[in-house]
Amino acid sequence: MGKTLRFVFEFEDEGPKTISYQIPPGVRVETDAEDGAAILYANKMGFKLLAEICAKLALGSYESGFHAHFSEGMEPLEEREEILRLVLDERK
Repeated sequence: MGKTLRFVFEFEDEGPKTISYQIPPGVRVETDAEDGAAILYANKMGFKLLAEICAKLALGSYESGFHAHFSEGMEPLEEREEILRLVLDERK
């Protein structure tokens, strides 16, 4: 039988127009497409960071249409190519 784990994340709600996050050293997040499927590759720190960002989108005061752009390694887009866009979509 597996062990029970718990994910706890506290954050300041910066919504509805701003989202921020800290990039720990060693984070790796990459995307690719194979046979028409989008593939997200990340190390454990990368998936934890994405989980924290998704928690902010799910629980914060963001409205439908809010979106965040990410580059490889979650670096600022000014210097790198966009690899991922997360869009909050509350359409029924």
